[in-house]
Amino acid sequence: MKRCWLQRGFGIGLLLSSCLAASSVNAQQVIDLFEGRQDAEPAQNLVVESARSSARTESMSDVSVLQIDRGLGGDGSSHGGQALRLPFERLGSSILVKAKVQGRAVYFLLDTGATYSTLTPEFARDVGLTPADSGPKTMSRTANGMVERTFGMIPRLELGDRMHTKVSFTICESCGGTGRDYPIVGLLGLSVLRRYRMTIDDKRGIVELMPQGEFANQRDDILPWLNIGFHQKVVSDGSINPTGNVVKVTNLSGHPVRDIEVVWSCSVAGGEGFEAELKVAKVGAKGSSEVRLPLPPKDCRDHQLTLHRAHW
Repeated sequence: MKRCWLQRGFGIGLLLSSCLAASSVNAQQVIDLFEGRQDAEPAQNLVVESARSSARTESMSDVSVLQIDRGLGGDGSSHGGQALRLPFERLGSSILVKAKVQGRAVYFLLDTGATYSTLTPEFARDVGLTPADSGPKTMSRTANGMVERTFGMIPRLELGDRMHTKVSFTICESCGGTGRDYPIVGLLGLSVLRRYRMTIDDKRGIVELMPQGEFANQRDDILPWLNIGFHQKVVSDGSINPTGNVVKVTNLSGHPVRDIEVVWSCSVAGGEGFEAELKVAKVGAKGSSEVRLPLPPKDCRDHQLTLHRAHW
């Protein structure tokens, strides 16, 4: 039996047929969540880190109201309550929004080009949130090239009257500064913002965040902390024999993960596809769970696993 660990997928899966060896659980990568990005190499899975990106923020000042829709989709039932209306301040072309991290009032730079939210190393240290060396890793594309980052977790992040719990973040040394009332401690990125439809009213100085259809889906924040393992049997012609095969979900975090849904898909001759939804009710902290694979079509190839939904 060939045992092949896959990195988590989001929006796309990884080709099982190209996986040749086990990957270290402490050398994880996450894919670029910035939709439509054309400059990333297709074979790499990267976090995009963007601070004070004038190409993005200057365009916001050209219109009085800008709507950005990068949500998770869904049927329109949000479970996220009413819209948040957050006053914002300008710092040059950048937008600052007030928040609280562990009860401490701060500013974040609003950045829809950042895959994950970030904290400066100084602030993370001050509030006891410096990522552990043993935490999951990612390669981050920065203005100075590729940098390895370690994930940490913000237990409590408040935006207005809404509490976000267990928010994954990475460290960004250049993403801080001094605001009018509070320190600027990092970027508010897509791991939070994707759960909302965002409207920026530049004349009124208001950012409106409307919960999206799957607001409760926390897969972005959970994604770095899961390894999805595919135990496969490869027959002589290179296809996969699914008899007795399982998908193993390993939780690297110190918190239980529940309601995990993984989509297993493959391509079939003639251009058709096969897709099956695999569900895991719960994986305990630092634990793992297995689910048996259903039988796919005989000529099913290019197998992929994609994390579709998960909750803390």
